[in-house]
Amino acid sequence: MIFRGDGQASVELIVILAISAVVLMFVLASSEERLATDQNQLEEAQISAGLKKVSDAADFVYSQSIGASMEMSLTIPKSVVSLIVSAHCFEYSLMRPSGELSESVKCSLARLNGTIDDSPGTKRIVLINQGAFVSVS
Repeated sequence: MIFRGDGQASVELIVILAISAVVLMFVLASSEERLATDQNQLEEAQISAGLKKVSDAADFVYSQSIGASMEMSLTIPKSVVSLIVSAHCFEYSLMRPSGELSESVKCSLARLNGTIDDSPGTKRIVLINQGAFVSVS
């Protein structure tokens, strides 16, 4: 670099800062996308593990006598779009950061009947052995 005056040094400094700003913007954009993907994967693991526990609890309650019950909590993440109790399974859909829906199922040996509120937050789940099925509320 040959300095011919203060003007050239100022222009070079501005060019260096502009290039640094552009690189920083790309890094931040990439980091934000990665963070959203990681958050979504964490929420998917959270609902999957939670429903596995509820499914195992339903199996346990079903193996007991009629009237047996169990109460537990289940945290529904923000990305859950729907949660349905059907026959022997809990079916749920999650919204991915890309806008795609991801659907999954957690099944139980017990026949299930009832509903779970799919709005985000921690829910109180009550499982009751009704003889032919386990009531989920």
